[in-house]
Amino acid sequence: MPYALYVCLQEEDKIAVFAIDAETGRLTPQSEVPTTGGPSVMAGSPDRRTLYIGHRTRPAISSFRISQSTGGLTLLGTVSQEHAPTFLAPDHNGKYLLCAYYQGGGAAVHPLGEDGAASAPSLGWLATAIGAHAIATDPSNRFAFVPHIARLNDNVLEPPKENPGPNMILQFRFDAQSGRLTANSPFRVEPTQRLGPRQGPSLAATAPDNPWLPRRSLPRMRLAQRVRAAERRRSGGRNQRSAEMTLILTGGAWGGGAALISR
Repeated sequence: MPYALYVCLQEEDKIAVFAIDAETGRLTPQSEVPTTGGPSVMAGSPDRRTLYIGHRTRPAISSFRISQSTGGLTLLGTVSQEHAPTFLAPDHNGKYLLCAYYQGGGAAVHPLGEDGAASAPSLGWLATAIGAHAIATDPSNRFAFVPHIARLNDNVLEPPKENPGPNMILQFRFDAQSGRLTANSPFRVEPTQRLGPRQGPSLAATAPDNPWLPRRSLPRMRLAQRVRAAERRRSGGRNQRSAEMTLILTGGAWGGGAALISR
């Protein structure tokens, strides 16, 4: 099974596991993992051995061990939360899990144990503003960014609502040893004028070969193309496979997410 795809099904309280054909993109169901509390957002550890799930209807963060031979999931533990996590992102050293909370209006950092599982309590609560929609460290692992959306409570299936949000990105310094976040200068970055409907900062991603780049349409990237691109990068352009696992994440914060693990 060279590739495994994990999909959170919030309304069904489970994670669906698929095998994926890298050439055709065809999905083959493998298993379903019961996960109560509305599994929604997810992230993977840098060593590709742990999958983190944020629960929306019963706020919590769960950690799963990923089998390196089958792609199967084993629950390591669950940490209760006061607010539902909207975005999860391990730091690049795999020592801390950074979390953003849309309705909670803030961010937090959880230490990760030797087994990769998130632990409680967090290192402290950073109050920002309602609409905190993502969090991530830059490739140097020295800075973190928290985008806040331009409009609150928008639904992509409905016309935009005139309910202005913070429309900003907050910048932090990240101490990779202690896991602490402190305000950077400038702390708040925002456009000089409000952008059009659904054009404010929302999701975010970093990659080793790309600079920091806020992304509004991560879920819409074609999965098969990303699989083949990852394959080419691993093999240096040659048509061969590596034994090293590669993690590609897709999905959004509104009731679903997916993670692709390749070996």
